[in-house]
Amino acid sequence: MISAHSFSQVDSVQNSNPIVRMYDSLNVEDGYILLMLERTCSLMNRKGEVLFNIPGNLATFYDSIQEIVTHNGNSLVVYNKDLDVLWKIPGYIEHELMVTKENNIMFFSGDYKNYKDLNIYFNNIISVDSLRKKTVKWSTLEQRHYLIDFIMKDTSIFLFKINGSKDPDSVLSKIAPSLERVRIIPIQINSPNDSIFPSNTNRELFHMNSIQVIPENNSEKKDSVFKKGNILLCFNNFSDSIRSFIAIVDPVNFKILWHFVQKDGRGIHTPAMLPNGHILFYANMSFKVHYSSIEEIDPLTQKVVWSYKEYFPESDPRYVMGSCQRLPNGNTFISNILGYVYEVTPDKKIAWLWRSELLSNKKPKFLYRAFFYPKENLKWLELEK
Repeated sequence: MISAHSFSQVDSVQNSNPIVRMYDSLNVEDGYILLMLERTCSLMNRKGEVLFNIPGNLATFYDSIQEIVTHNGNSLVVYNKDLDVLWKIPGYIEHELMVTKENNIMFFSGDYKNYKDLNIYFNNIISVDSLRKKTVKWSTLEQRHYLIDFIMKDTSIFLFKINGSKDPDSVLSKIAPSLERVRIIPIQINSPNDSIFPSNTNRELFHMNSIQVIPENNSEKKDSVFKKGNILLCFNNFSDSIRSFIAIVDPVNFKILWHFVQKDGRGIHTPAMLPNGHILFYANMSFKVHYSSIEEIDPLTQKVVWSYKEYFPESDPRYVMGSCQRLPNGNTFISNILGYVYEVTPDKKIAWLWRSELLSNKKPKFLYRAFFYPKENLKWLELEK
C-alpha cells in the first residue's frame, strides 16, 4: 500500500501511462466500479478494464428486477442488460438518481422562476413509482418560507447577518441578488460548444445535490430522528451567502428534524448514513480551504470521528464535485473531479488507485462520481464469462 497524500508521487513513478493504478488485492474486495462521466457511464473492473458502457450522465441499478436506470440529458431511461430500452420518461434530471428498496426512482429536477424580478432556480424532488407514476415530492419554491424560517433560526448557515425583517419573502429578496453561481448547462451530444462550463450565471438559493433514504443504523436506537426511512438531504451552495448543510427530514411532510452545517464554507457531496450510525460525506476544497476531505461524523454529537484529507496538485485545483462510499470491509471508496478513483483503509493507506486518462488532455470531460459494486450484486449483467 502507499501512504496518504501521495498522488503526485504515484504519477511521477508511472507517468508513462496516463492511467495510473495500483491494486493491493489483500486489502480490497473484487468487484465493479461505476464511473459517471460527462456523457457516458462506464462499468469497469479492478484492473481498469471497461466492460460495459451505459448511455447517460447518471446511472444506477434496479438490483431486484435486474434493470439499469439512467438519465441521458433529456429523459429518464430504463434498460435491460442488453441495453434495450424498456421505458422512458421525458425530463431533465440533475445531480442525483437513486432507486429505493421499494423500487421507486428518486431524483432532483428544477425550474427557473421569476421571483421579485430575479431569475431564481428552485429544486424539486421527484419520485417515479413501479407503475411509472411521476410525483413531485417536494419543491424548494413551495417550501421557501419554511426553509428561510429554518435558516433564520440557525444563523451559522448564513455567511452574513440579516437584520430588520421577519418576513421570509423579504429576507429572500434581500439575499437573492448575492446568490450567484455558475450552473452546468446540459450539453447536446453534437453541440458545437466545446466547453463543459458555458458562461451562464444564475441565482439559486437551495441547491440540493444528494438524497438518501436512511437505512437501519445504530443511531436510531438512541434518537428516532435517525430512524430507518427518514430522508437525508444535502444542500450544497457555492454562493457567498449560505453555507452547505446536511438535513434529515420527515418523509411525509419533509420538515427538517436535524441538520449539520459545514462551517468552513466547503461544499458537501454524497452524505450517507452508515450502519454504525455515523454520517460520511465528501467536502470539496474551497477558495479559502485548499484541500478536500472525507469526513465521518457522529450525528448525535456532530463531532468528526474519522477524516481523510486529499491534496490535489496545486497546478490544477478544483472546487466542485467528488464522492465517497464506505464499503463493507471498512475501507472508504473515493472519487474526485481530477479523475482519481481510489480506496483507503481505516488507517488511511491507499489500497487501490486508478486515474482516468480522460482528464489528462484537453477534452471537455469530467468525472462526476464513482461507486463500487461487489461482483455478486451485478452478477446478473454477465459481464465476465
